[in-house]
Amino acid sequence: MILINVTTNLKLGKPTSEEKYDIKVPNANMDIIDSNIKKLQDADRNFATNENLQEHTERRNNPHEVTKQQIGLDKVVNRQQIYGIPGTVTTGGIPVFDGNGYTVRDSGFTIGKSVPSHAVFTDTTYGIADDNAPGIIKPSDSIRVSSDGTASVADDSHSHDTQYYGKAEATLLHEKNLQDSKKYTDLKLSEHKAENTVQKQIVASLPTSGINANMIYLVPKTDASTHDRYNEYINLTGDTNGWEFLGNTYIDLTDYYNKSEANRIFFLNSNISQSNENSTNKVPSSSFLYSIIQQKNSQIQNLQNEISEINSNLANTAKTTIGTATKGEKFSHGALYYVRNGMCIVSLESTPSDAVSNGDVVLNGLPKPYGGGVIYLSLQTTNGNCYSAIIRTSGNLEIYFPAYTTASRIDTCFSYFTTV
Repeated sequence: MILINVTTNLKLGKPTSEEKYDIKVPNANMDIIDSNIKKLQDADRNFATNENLQEHTERRNNPHEVTKQQIGLDKVVNRQQIYGIPGTVTTGGIPVFDGNGYTVRDSGFTIGKSVPSHAVFTDTTYGIADDNAPGIIKPSDSIRVSSDGTASVADDSHSHDTQYYGKAEATLLHEKNLQDSKKYTDLKLSEHKAENTVQKQIVASLPTSGINANMIYLVPKTDASTHDRYNEYINLTGDTNGWEFLGNTYIDLTDYYNKSEANRIFFLNSNISQSNENSTNKVPSSSFLYSIIQQKNSQIQNLQNEISEINSNLANTAKTTIGTATKGEKFSHGALYYVRNGMCIVSLESTPSDAVSNGDVVLNGLPKPYGGGVIYLSLQTTNGNCYSAIIRTSGNLEIYFPAYTTASRIDTCFSYFTTV
C-alpha cells in the first residue's frame, strides 16, 4: 500500500480521514520504530557516560594536543584584547570606544529612544541639499514632492512652475476657486429654475423655430367665446414635430337637446304613452303632465351638473400654479412649489438651527393633499440620514417622530397629489 502522507524523519505512514483502515500501515510503522530503537541501543554501547564526559570537559591540559595551526590561530595577530564594559550598563544602550582604542564604555544613548531603531550610522557628511545632491534642508527652503514620491528642494530664486504654489499663492488660488465654484453653482441653479418654470405666451400661430419646451403657447380661436378665447399648446421635442394640444374648455353640445327641446320631447312621449294606456283617448290630466315634467327636469339638471363637472375638470387640467411655502421656526429656508395637472412638486433646501423633535414645522402653506388626508414621506439630508415627515391637511410639512434629532442640511425634492 502506497501512502502519500508520511512523517518527516522515520517516514511513518499517516493515513488520511478519507482512507480505509489497513492493518498493514500500523504494522509497518511498528517495524520501522523497532528497527531504529535497536540501532540506538547498539550505538549506545560505544557512547561515553555522563561522568566520563564531565571529567573530560574539565581538563585544561590540552589532552588532544591541539596546535594553533590545526585551528587556524597561526593566522591571527596577537593584539591587546578589547575590555568589556565595567559596572552597570544601560539596557539597549550603544557602546563606544574610549580614547585608548580598546576599552569599551556605555555611551548613555539607547536604540529606539535616543536613536531611532532603524537608524543607519555612516561617515557621510552632508552639505546643503539641492536638485542634484542630497543634503541638509534649510528652514527657509520649500519642499517639492513629485508624482513618484521623490522630495526635493524648490528653487525660490525664480518663479515656480504652474504646478507648484507657495502658501500665499495657494491661499489666493483656493479663494478664487471657491468664488468660481459659487458663480458656477448660482448659474446652474438659475438655469435649472428657468428650465423648470412654466411660462405663457400669446402667439398668432405656433412658431417653427426658437421653440421653448417650458412655454405654453396660446393661439387665438377663430370662434372664440367670452371665457374661452385660446387653444393651448406645449412642445415636447423643441421642433415642429413635438406639438401637443392641451385642449380647451369648450364642449360641443350640437347633438344634445336643450332644456326646452327635452321638455317638449318628454311631454310628447309621455302624452303618447298616456294615450295608449287610455282607451277613451282622453287628454292627460295636468297633474300627470306636471309630474312627468318634474321628473324630466330633474334628469336634465343631473345632466347639466355632469357637464359642469367635465368643464371644471378640463379647466383644472390646464391650470398651472407656482407658489412659495414659508419656513418653520427652526429651519433656515422656505421652498418653492409648482402645481400642474393636480401634481404638486416641492424643491426643499433648508438647515435646522437646533435639534428637531416631533411636530416641528419645516414648511407652512403647502397645497393641501388630495382627498383631505395626510401624506407621510421621508426628507433626505446631505449626511445620509432621513427625517420622517408628514404633510397635514392644513398644508404644513412637519417632523414626524424622527429617528435622528440632529442632521445636516435637508436637500430633497418630493411630489404629491393636491386639490389645487
